[in-house]
Amino acid sequence: MPGSTPPPPAPDGPRRGRERSWSGTAIAVASLLLVTVLVMGGAWKMLEPEPATGLSGRAEAVVTEVRKRSGGGPMGGGTTVFVTYTVQGTTYEDVVLRERRSVPETGQTLAIAYAPGEPDRPHSVEAVESPGPGPGGRIILMVVLLPGLLLLIGLIVSPVWERFAG
Repeated sequence: MPGSTPPPPAPDGPRRGRERSWSGTAIAVASLLLVTVLVMGGAWKMLEPEPATGLSGRAEAVVTEVRKRSGGGPMGGGTTVFVTYTVQGTTYEDVVLRERRSVPETGQTLAIAYAPGEPDRPHSVEAVESPGPGPGGRIILMVVLLPGLLLLIGLIVSPVWERFAG
């Protein structure tokens, strides 16, 4: 009949675009969770303390100088510690202490570790025997990393998901 409008399609009639399915949503959510778990596991593994290998030599060192430098940027300033010590009759003077957990005072005595073939590369025994940030540092990093990772994944996936879910 002229001038009349066609009736609306039946509820089970043709639809436009793609229909969202629960299985597609479940697969997307599971994929995001898998990626998140893999990245978090990799970060956790990287933060695990590694045993110090080859640093079997030990000596007592005296801190001869502590240089503190200020600096801008995300890492801020830094501190360089110089030590003097003797290994098998050879004295090593004003050598940079390579690894440490704290900043010692000038004149302080501390235990150092070194590889038998490289006594001129000292590390603090404190750092060698307890490497890594420890469980508290790892937990804090995970608390910071997880939301950031989820946000990043969401920002990347959101436009793609909108196109897919249409």
